[in-house]
Amino acid sequence: MAKDDEPKVIEDADSSEQEPGKLTQLFGSFKKLFWVVNAFELFERGAYYGTMAVLAVHVVLNLGIARAAWGAFYSFLIILLYFLPLFAAALADKFGYKRMLIIAFSSMAIGYTTLTLVQPGQFSLLVVAFLFVGVGAGMFKPIISASIAHVTPEEKRNLAYSIYYWMINLGAMVFPFTIGVMFADTALYYYVFLVSTGLIATNLVILFFLFTNPVQPMPELKVSQALQRIVPALRDKWFVTLLVIYAGFWFMFAYNHTFLPLMMVEFGRMPLW
Repeated sequence: MAKDDEPKVIEDADSSEQEPGKLTQLFGSFKKLFWVVNAFELFERGAYYGTMAVLAVHVVLNLGIARAAWGAFYSFLIILLYFLPLFAAALADKFGYKRMLIIAFSSMAIGYTTLTLVQPGQFSLLVVAFLFVGVGAGMFKPIISASIAHVTPEEKRNLAYSIYYWMINLGAMVFPFTIGVMFADTALYYYVFLVSTGLIATNLVILFFLFTNPVQPMPELKVSQALQRIVPALRDKWFVTLLVIYAGFWFMFAYNHTFLPLMMVEFGRMPLW
């Protein structure tokens, strides 16, 4: 047989089997830090919405606090959640993302733990617990969003933020449902807040061992200078208009947590869980 007629070895015959699939290529192209911050989001939202799933019923039926007082106080928590991010992101530039996350998670852990200690009639202790949860969650939100922007290339940012919101929705769905089934009796609601504390403690462990600052802090910045970095965005009238519209939606949505669980239970539309 002539040399040119010999069977040729096709070296890449199995390359299609060896090459990673499109899905693996798609999701595997993100840096480790991207998945770390998404894990933060999953567990933090699980802690928050797990608590919110039972808190209205707990405050009114277990602690005996008036519905009007609960509704008014919850509105203050929402202000913390959606107003503090304006300043937290600016301060993260000065002090570093990791340091700010340590403060945020520690504040939330203290808040959720304190909720387990509130006894009937102790409205002031409930206020303290809410302050810690609200401050921590308000500081946490912008740092994660900014981290994703820093660790993903622009051409993949749409997918990156889609995954980020998948994590939010997954945490908001799985943990409240699981908690509701496991702690169906209202007398057990105190333990729900310990579960939330455990989820935040998990985030602290991940933070210390796996998280690094996506950008270097700028300690030379004065606090006033750091805060001034948000001014250009607030000067854009169309951007501010969009913020107001979004804020209006989230205020209305968030108020479901004040009355809807109680209404559904008291009108017999659903069991306590």
